[in-house]
Amino acid sequence: MSRNGLSSRHSSTRRFQVESLEDRRLLAAQPAVALSAPAQVMIGEDFQITATFDNADATDPGFGPFVDLYIPVNGSDGVAGSGVDGIAFSGANYLGASIATTLLTFPDDGGGFGSVVHPYAVDATGTPLTVLGAAGDQLAVLQLPFGSFTAEQPPADIVIDMHLSNLADLGQPLNLRARAGFEFGNDALANPSVDPSLVSAGTSASGWTVAAPVEPTLIQLRKIYSGPEDETATGPNFPRQYTIEIDVADGQTVTNLDVVDLLPNNLEAISIDSILPS
Repeated sequence: MSRNGLSSRHSSTRRFQVESLEDRRLLAAQPAVALSAPAQVMIGEDFQITATFDNADATDPGFGPFVDLYIPVNGSDGVAGSGVDGIAFSGANYLGASIATTLLTFPDDGGGFGSVVHPYAVDATGTPLTVLGAAGDQLAVLQLPFGSFTAEQPPADIVIDMHLSNLADLGQPLNLRARAGFEFGNDALANPSVDPSLVSAGTSASGWTVAAPVEPTLIQLRKIYSGPEDETATGPNFPRQYTIEIDVADGQTVTNLDVVDLLPNNLEAISIDSILPS
């Protein structure tokens, strides 16, 4: 006890040894894809689209690149299994060489929708990811011919052959959708508990924001100037010619077709040389 009746306080100091850890950064490869497709496609004809794969991260590579392509086989009003009037997958290539493709058809798990099991992508437990889509539509999983894809690597263009049904609804756009992924994530090991697959969009294909609408069309028309250059002198000594090309979709018939060519007031129609076929 101290003189004033209060107990004295004793303080002690403990020293901790702290070891500095090695600086580490989180790997973050970012699979990305863009779609390019013709705005209009002739009913019943073949066409091509391009899926451009890229790693959007500034520094980190990704391993096992692939592209998921959602294909509206049913069309705008088709029903799975009958009356489909949409788009069919024909094949895919990179620089002219065919690439490995897994084509999956969505089942009807109830309400007209179903899920397919992804052939490559897994979650942190090693369970394969699933993709949800409309029954009868298809998912094409395109495996790129690279073990990895670095940040410095130029984007890879995958050319995809498609066919539009001859029953497609005129003027009703059909949406192709895509997402990108890395099967092994940020390293080359199959270690999903620490490095699961990476995908650029979620489970439901209808929510994939990378999309390319394709509008079925019946007739395409082009007007071509057949003169020697893009300008001309005026007057009757300098007649010039235009050709109007009309393309009707394969297997379709158009009757009583009228073509109206509205000329500006500084042009005069002289004659029509020929109509082929007549």
